Amino acid sequence: MAPSLLELPPQIASSALGRPGARRWLGRVVWVLALVAVASLFSVGGSQPDDPYLFGRQPVQGFGQGTLKVLTVASGSSLSPAEHCSLLAKTAAQQARGLMNRRDLAGYASMVFDYSREVDVLFYNRNVPMALTVAWFDGDGRWVGSRDLEPCPDIEGCPTVAAPANFRYAVEVEVGGLSRLGLGPGSQIALAEGC
Repeated sequence: MAPSLLELPPQIASSALGRPGARRWLGRVVWVLALVAVASLFSVGGSQPDDPYLFGRQPVQGFGQGTLKVLTVASGSSLSPAEHCSLLAKTAAQQARGLMNRRDLAGYASMVFDYSREVDVLFYNRNVPMALTVAWFDGDGRWVGSRDLEPCPDIEGCPTVAAPANFRYAVEVEVGGLSRLGLGPGSQIALAEGC
């Protein structure tokens, strides 16, 4: 068996690298290793965070963060129960402001309104430039219903929507976003402060 290039004395090794075929071979090895290194940086899979919003989240002044725990997914959903970092509106001022003047959720999965008890509150989309879906959940976190809200300028008379029954939690997402979280009829949630 011939010795490897690394085991050869320096004067022989340098003459071996001086041959055009050896340099070409070494150049290809270096390129392959570089491509493998770059590909590993972009690979997706086990190293992906559980919360896909993790790296794109921007704190929103005046609001807290909460973990929306989907305990039971919607009937017919192929998703598993999961946790999602959400904006949290617990005070009357936060709930009145909601997503006004926001064009997106700043990388959060949703905005969760926690009323601390079951209430019957109307929702509207005044001064919110994006279409939203609001879903309501009772005091045990069980699905009550949902409605879509169209954008409405900052004027009096924006349409309001009501939950089909009293609720404790309201979850707002961009229109169509409920299914990505596993929310729908049959789902159940819980809420924890912080993400």
